[in-house]
Amino acid sequence: MLRLVTIMDHNITGRIRKVAMLPMVLNFCILMLSFKTHLVFWYDESGVYQRGPLGYSSHIAMAAYLIYGIFLARAASRKGQKNECYIIAIEEVLCVFGTLAELNYNVRGILIGVIALNITFYYLYLHICKFYTDPLTGALNRASFYADMQQYAAKITAIYSIDLNGLKQANDTQGHQAGDALLKNTTTLMQKALLPHCYLYRTGGDEFVILCIGLGRMQIGQMTSRLFDAQKNGCNFAFGMSELVENPHKTFKLADDAMYLNKCNMKARRAQ
Repeated sequence: MLRLVTIMDHNITGRIRKVAMLPMVLNFCILMLSFKTHLVFWYDESGVYQRGPLGYSSHIAMAAYLIYGIFLARAASRKGQKNECYIIAIEEVLCVFGTLAELNYNVRGILIGVIALNITFYYLYLHICKFYTDPLTGALNRASFYADMQQYAAKITAIYSIDLNGLKQANDTQGHQAGDALLKNTTTLMQKALLPHCYLYRTGGDEFVILCIGLGRMQIGQMTSRLFDAQKNGCNFAFGMSELVENPHKTFKLADDAMYLNKCNMKARRAQ
């Protein structure tokens, strides 16, 4: 179970991830004590498995991680990772069925088998994701952008074209590690600014695009405000936006033109 959780929470960092390990650490300590105290299990003289007073501690720990899984699914959803959200939900349902089967039929090993299956399935999903995401920033890649432009052509309501400022200067003066850090930090801030049903793509070295699927004008206005806020909070990028005009490709061209106009205006203000 611990391995499954550490795979699933790759979107989470810092203190939350450490706190999430507590149920499994406590359960491990209880299991180790059980060899002498029989708190969790023991084998009687006939070699038959017996549960102790804390015989369901592993199931309680799993219940805690099911709640944590809901948190992980929401985190994935906020980052636009809809497929990952669905997969976490499916794996949680399988864990519940595995637990109920063990409790109702008093059969051991079902939950372990379900968790092993979930780990395999999740590893496969993460491997497939490598074909659709940018390995440096974690944003969706250029191939995903063109595929989604075609798939959601009838649902796209707005497109944002974004160009990161200062990347070449960071690479030339501070090295590529500094440039990579700038890309990753900016991507993280932009992902936090995304509304539901908005997806971030890295389409070039310093070029990004946001597709808005099914958003109304009020939500598009909120998305624009969030990008302005990101600029104020240290994101040095120029961006342009266009609501849907005729087709997504023309809309993207208009957004790109608006971005270059914004970039020229930013350079003019800095030159004053």
